[in-house]
Amino acid sequence: YDYTKGVSNLPGKPHSLTIWKTKDSVFEGLRFVQSQMWTMTIAHSEDVLLENIFVSSHSSNGYPARNTDGADTLASNRITFRVGRLTTGTTVLNMILRRGLGIAMGSIGQYNGVYEYIENVLARNITCIGTRYAGYIKTWTGIQQSYPPNGGGGGTGVVRNITWKDFHLIDVYQQPVQLTQCTSFSGATGGCDTSTLQISDVTWGPMTGNITYNILARLQCSGAAPCQNVRFDGMNGIKVNGTGARIKCSNVATPVGFNCTEGL
Repeated sequence: YDYTKGVSNLPGKPHSLTIWKTKDSVFEGLRFVQSQMWTMTIAHSEDVLLENIFVSSHSSNGYPARNTDGADTLASNRITFRVGRLTTGTTVLNMILRRGLGIAMGSIGQYNGVYEYIENVLARNITCIGTRYAGYIKTWTGIQQSYPPNGGGGGTGVVRNITWKDFHLIDVYQQPVQLTQCTSFSGATGGCDTSTLQISDVTWGPMTGNITYNILARLQCSGAAPCQNVRFDGMNGIKVNGTGARIKCSNVATPVGFNCTEGL
């Protein structure tokens, strides 16, 4: 982490374990410490169970443990993560999450003109301890700005039928609900209403516990494809830091179970 000095996607960093074109398989009892890049990559695979896995990647100084995702799935179906503990500097998947960002869908839409999709995902019985978010979605803008890996955009597709439920939050330090269609690296800004990638049928909740912030949700959908059927189910059990839970929104066409309190 000292060598990368916080640079995202620095070339040459190894993935700890790559599961490629694998079917009907189980990986269990694994332990990963101080991953240099993505810890586990599951690609072009289906019917895979990952169980009882420990991941811990963290920095002891000012340089972050950049890109040390607990696990990433690409072009795969019916992947199950069950019972584990992860402590990382970025996105993680499993039962107990310490620090990190939470459980992410995406990013998606980075490659110009390429159709991608994320659908039929359930995250359940998760404890988040000191994470930034609980469950979040991120897509790139609809216009390409620079080139991958640290730039891009202009991809299309869908994110649908995603559920985060039965979460317990302990000192989550930003909003547990995060959705952005404004991802753009390489110093680029703007274009937040340009993505045509459609997000629909997404549910957060039930969730309990506390956050050290006064914003419950930040939902930044694209004006070119407003989000459809975004639902909160049992989110009133979260204790926020302040007198009221703020819900900040843009281009949420059909909110269910909540009202936006302010714009973005």
